Amino acid sequence: MKFSVIVPVYNVERYLRRCLNSILAQSCQDYEMILIDDGSLDRSGEICDQYVEISERVKVIHQENQGLSGARNTGLAIASGDWIVFVDSDDWIDPDMLEIISMHMQKTEADIYSFNARKVDENDQVTEKLLYAVENETITFRKEEQRFQFYFDQLMQYKTGWEAWGSIYKKSIIEQHGLRFISTREIFAEDYLFTFQYMLCADSIARMCNIFYNYFQRSDSLLHSTEKEQILPKLYRIGEIGYRTVCRKHMRYFRKYYHRLYFMLMNYHLQFALSGLPQEVLERNLEEIAGHRLHRRWIRRIMKERDLYQKYMEIRTWL
Repeated sequence: MKFSVIVPVYNVERYLRRCLNSILAQSCQDYEMILIDDGSLDRSGEICDQYVEISERVKVIHQENQGLSGARNTGLAIASGDWIVFVDSDDWIDPDMLEIISMHMQKTEADIYSFNARKVDENDQVTEKLLYAVENETITFRKEEQRFQFYFDQLMQYKTGWEAWGSIYKKSIIEQHGLRFISTREIFAEDYLFTFQYMLCADSIARMCNIFYNYFQRSDSLLHSTEKEQILPKLYRIGEIGYRTVCRKHMRYFRKYYHRLYFMLMNYHLQFALSGLPQEVLERNLEEIAGHRLHRRWIRRIMKERDLYQKYMEIRTWL
């Protein structure tokens, strides 16, 4: 089987059928759809069971609530496809998505295929197009320095999306390296960390210019309701896990200049995701991460790189 489409489901009965119908409408038939009902309290689990009767491609797992990361990990454990596709249960995909990606795979070999998306509001209006690639291109990482520069220029500045749903992942790489999502109870932006770790293992990325994915903007979504009280400590935890990963992989260049990636991670989220954080909350967050040895080391190093600091730092108070 070529594709395993994993859909975490939690209390989305209002939007779920649109999502699932968009997957069943795929012109490519070589896929399975794995629905993980993550302890839903509404009729979402019942709707999932109905789709098992509609198509033999559909599998359903009901489990106690483990969060988005836990649901995705359950899907990864049972997926049988060569390629992993993530679709959030309130979003939907275009009907030719899997077919066009499959055709592109025949022409261009890569370890990960990324694509563009639309943001859609509750009135079904497109509010923004997320155009990470304006033309098809394939990037091959031949040297560690080149890979690092891609991280710094593209991934860390969100010129390449890091959402799990924005790419197709090779199952063999995920299993070979034991990659899984870490709970948002421990970190913030679990998609970013998964993408960061996966791309350390990938030798090439095919960036497609097609818009396939419809990213639904809900006022009550997880992103909007996330507690901000502990975001900086959770971001630090992402930085720490990423650093431990490059150390285990003996990536000397990454290890030497990792402070630059950490700096960009913090700067991006402070500038955009946390722009409205009250000063007293920010100060409490800063006080907590200030006690970490790695944080202090990385900040000392970045303060010595004045050109980088002056060019990218928008909110300097966190230093």
